[in-house]
Amino acid sequence: MEKNSLKVRDVEFISMMFKLTIPVAIQNFISFMVNMVDTVMLGALGQSELSASSLGNQPFFIFMILTYGISGGAIVLCSQYWGKKDIESIRNIISIAVRVAFIIGLFFSFFAIFFAEGVMRIYTNDPILIELGGSYLRIIGIGYSLYGITNTFLCSIRSIEIVKISVLVNFVTLIINIIINWLLIFGNLGFPKMGIRGAAIATVVARIVEFIIVFVFAFFIDKKLQMKIRYFFNINNYMLKKFLKYSLPVSLNELAWSLGISFQTMIFGRLGAEAVSANSITNIVIQMATVIIFGIANAAAVLVGKAIGENRYDLAKNRSKKLFKISILVGLVGGLIIFFIRDYAVMFYNVPESTKILAKEQMFVACFVVFFQSISATYMIGILRGSGNSKFSFILELIVIWCVSIPFSSLGAFVFKLPIPIVYGMMKIDEVIKPIVCFIKTRGTGWIKDLTYSDK
Repeated sequence: MEKNSLKVRDVEFISMMFKLTIPVAIQNFISFMVNMVDTVMLGALGQSELSASSLGNQPFFIFMILTYGISGGAIVLCSQYWGKKDIESIRNIISIAVRVAFIIGLFFSFFAIFFAEGVMRIYTNDPILIELGGSYLRIIGIGYSLYGITNTFLCSIRSIEIVKISVLVNFVTLIINIIINWLLIFGNLGFPKMGIRGAAIATVVARIVEFIIVFVFAFFIDKKLQMKIRYFFNINNYMLKKFLKYSLPVSLNELAWSLGISFQTMIFGRLGAEAVSANSITNIVIQMATVIIFGIANAAAVLVGKAIGENRYDLAKNRSKKLFKISILVGLVGGLIIFFIRDYAVMFYNVPESTKILAKEQMFVACFVVFFQSISATYMIGILRGSGNSKFSFILELIVIWCVSIPFSSLGAFVFKLPIPIVYGMMKIDEVIKPIVCFIKTRGTGWIKDLTYSDK
């Protein structure tokens, strides 16, 4: 009887994992294609444009990761309420998350639009990059709040196993970016040749279109949540307190990580345009290699959280063990992908040969980084968040990035003047430390928390 029960559990686990992972992986792959199109087209203009857009995108990168943190907090709660089929609580949580993302988006837009050059000076002292990046940032900042609404909503509804709409939105974004980039960056078909500003306009138009699609879906098509506009104006104080209690650590976790990555980009910015371009190319390749990794990490939060919400703690523990093993396998595959494509990836970019060599050396280091990143993402984004341990994840992230990675890489770059690939490896040492700590944390069952308990 127990064997049959285990077989049913395995089939259920595999079915749910694929159902949640594949659409998210496709969405991540389309996002990778959007970013690659931008970098390749801007790279065709020259190294300065590529570097300026990379630095100019840093405020958006921080905001984007923040929206993942906000929605991650929503997922933590919603996945457990989904296990109880409490739709009303889920509606309240998602509406709160969307409002928070929108307000933060307005804050980021204000600085991007009115203090663009000042923001750029944080990342580089190169006057050409400051001028180009400022013109890019001033335009792209217009779309931040719209992105905050759409991305937070789309990520949050993954907790109730709605994932296909995200694929559609990202596919439309890809097509719009390709077409408008081609028209405005290079001035094709009689359109003005706007260079880096054309890429920014393409992004803003894509943000507007994806917002319209999500709006129509949420209020006129979706039958699971049956959202109404009034939900976004109602304030449920109990749910607001609960959301802030469990979402704040997740958001702070993502903020600590994104600021750390942004600080690392600042280090590259001080090392010159060549280092910035090589890092930008490396990041695009990593994004391609990790589409499945982050798909599994997001699925893990729902799989573990739902089991806890159903009071099936043994199942949650069982799923976490399986997800750990899967993360090792997927990490190996991701590392091998980077290893075998690194010589071909640089061929798409119109940058000096020295930049291509540097990018290939950095990608070699990234092969090992991605392996550990697969395990840490599955633990930090998936298992621990789904089990209500977002505060632990935040503290761990804060310590390893700001007390280990950044001090070590700063010393390597500016004091010991080490080669850039070695500095890059020192930046990513946190990805090695986090899986070890998380593995120790999840031994036993003390890490499992039912966040809906107080509602009973």
